[in-house]
Amino acid sequence: MLAYFPVDCIGFQETIGYFRSNPEVRPFPKMQYIKVDKLRSATIRGHYHENMRESGRADVLALRALEGPVQLFVMSGTAADNVPLLTMVPVLSLVAGAAVLGGSAIERNLWFVRRAPGPLMPVSRSAFRTQMSGFTADCPALSGPIAAGAEGYRYGDMVRIVQRYNNFITSKAQPETAK
Repeated sequence: MLAYFPVDCIGFQETIGYFRSNPEVRPFPKMQYIKVDKLRSATIRGHYHENMRESGRADVLALRALEGPVQLFVMSGTAADNVPLLTMVPVLSLVAGAAVLGGSAIERNLWFVRRAPGPLMPVSRSAFRTQMSGFTADCPALSGPIAAGAEGYRYGDMVRIVQRYNNFITSKAQPETAK
């Protein structure tokens, strides 16, 4: 289905407002709504969003912030906020958008990770150290600082943590060159 979305959000919760036709062309269309749990995935302004049903959150359509051996999904804010905490500026690339996610607004983000081909896992703020140090256990350079709660290895640093972990997995998978 082709739809026009009025904002670029970092994920959606419960419902998504959209227009069936261009909202700037007369006659001006009425806003339509669809429940997030009815969607499997959506590509909105070139950014992939996926329903987090697999992790037990069918009411969340999260933005895929990072691709790679481990995918990172994010939903910013909650339905109670009525507006997204962060918006994607069209001129920003997803990498730049992910860098914006490194700011202080992340405290209200919901994070989800998936190690291909494994299941989707929600990352809880309260259990972050235990979950992510276990998830990255094969990389002591990450799992140790995460378990210790070191600066730069906390809940708000998910983008950098997953980027570093993906780099670790990728470098481990490449054959070593002869010296």
